[in-house]
Amino acid sequence: MTFPFTEIIMRIYSKLAILSIPNSVFIEIIFYIYGIREYKFYE
Repeated sequence: MTFPFTEIIMRIYSKLAILSIPNSVFIEIIFYIYGIREYKFYE
C-alpha cells in the first residue's frame, strides 16, 4: 500500500503557510511525525 506522504506534507505546508508558522518548526513537526511512522513500521 503506497502512502502519499509528500502530498500530505504539501497540503499541511500550505495550511501552515497561511498561519505563517516558521519553516524550522514545520520541519521539526514533519520529522517528528515521520519518525513515529518509521518507528511503527520497523516495530
